[in-house]
Amino acid sequence: MFQTGLGARDVLRRETRPDHEAVDAVYSRFGLSQPGGYLGFLRAQARCLISLEAVLEARASRLISDWPLRRRTHLIQDDLRDLGAASPLSPPAQTFDSDAATLGALYVLEGSRLGGAVLVRTVYPGAPVRFLSPPATPGLWREFVNLLEERLTERSERSAAVRAARAVFKQFEIGGRQELEAVA
Repeated sequence: MFQTGLGARDVLRRETRPDHEAVDAVYSRFGLSQPGGYLGFLRAQARCLISLEAVLEARASRLISDWPLRRRTHLIQDDLRDLGAASPLSPPAQTFDSDAATLGALYVLEGSRLGGAVLVRTVYPGAPVRFLSPPATPGLWREFVNLLEERLTERSERSAAVRAARAVFKQFEIGGRQELEAVA
């Protein structure tokens, strides 16, 4: 399954590429340059993010000393509130029963933070964009990648991380589809 010599980040990126592409395909249907499209995008993200961060809280706090800086639930809730919308109900997220699985789930959330820096440029002027542009803290991604490389050294750990990352991508894909269907 895994090519010898690849780091944990490279394994996660390679093994979850189809899952990531499926999520990108769904979310590309939200027109962020329009108020309704951006609101739908935020609602779809919130459907997943809020429950995921809640489920990950205990393990993530133990694994990542600056976890409170990385959480974005409050940012997306503030953006939704500014748009006059409530946070949608989130289905319960799956639980992550190991540090490796937690890191796999966090890989998706941390990657989403990076993607937000690109997406924020496409949002209509005047929109609240706290979720897509959280306060800048240099080195967050690099620190997280270093943690992946330190903690995911065994094949079984990497497999658990990949399974968890795929599950999180799937949850975001489903959340996006549900929001698109709700407004159709």
